[in-house]
Amino acid sequence: MRPVLPSAFGNISLSLDYFDIKVENGVQDLAGATILNRCYSDPNFDPAAGFCRFVTRDSDNALSVVSSFVNLSEDIVKGYEFNGRYSRDLFGGRFVLNANVTKYTEQSSRLFPEEFLTDANGIVTQPDWVGNFDATYRYDNVTFRYGVDWIDGDRNRTYEFFAFDEQTGISDPDLVQAYKDAYLLEVDDYFLHNASVQVDIEDYQFTFGVRNLFDTAPPQITAIGFTTIGNAPLYNGYDYRGRTYFANVNFSF
Repeated sequence: MRPVLPSAFGNISLSLDYFDIKVENGVQDLAGATILNRCYSDPNFDPAAGFCRFVTRDSDNALSVVSSFVNLSEDIVKGYEFNGRYSRDLFGGRFVLNANVTKYTEQSSRLFPEEFLTDANGIVTQPDWVGNFDATYRYDNVTFRYGVDWIDGDRNRTYEFFAFDEQTGISDPDLVQAYKDAYLLEVDDYFLHNASVQVDIEDYQFTFGVRNLFDTAPPQITAIGFTTIGNAPLYNGYDYRGRTYFANVNFSF
């Protein structure tokens, strides 16, 4: 969609897309340690269901684990993606503002057909809102850029996720409260700021900038249930190195 604005106000374009992705029978290699961990750490332990179906004991009580490739029953991702772009001439240069925001409405999966779908949408490693915004201003041969990446926080969904029973399709309220009492699994909204300056001189292009301008640390949680770096959940939107500076030189010939 391209609304028509008076020339003095510049140009704007907007788009909104809906996505609904469903994958069935995806293959995953389950290691023996993974199977045992997922079986015995399940708060809704059932020796005959879930990952425990791959674990058996013989008459001498010896433990056996069947480790192999299995077909994942189902993965579903649904949501909306918004893109916006605004541009106009300003003070003798060109100003451009871009925005991309994604709203996930479902990020669910189940390993076995008889189980209920487990929706991870909104937990600390699968946020339901993410966005990135950047503004650029080009004047003659110099371009300034400022960008912000945003990840929505979580206060309750992660606790509900861990308390969810795939066999009944219910999150036990008492178990949710028990997790809240024992663990910290909440994160605030996360903002990552980046800035750069680009200068074009004949066939050369020089870029100088800084990533994570305000040296924002990733959120800290209890190191349980997720892959973590220290106490920071592993998610590709978080920055684990802190503020960094960079310089690039490109040339054409």
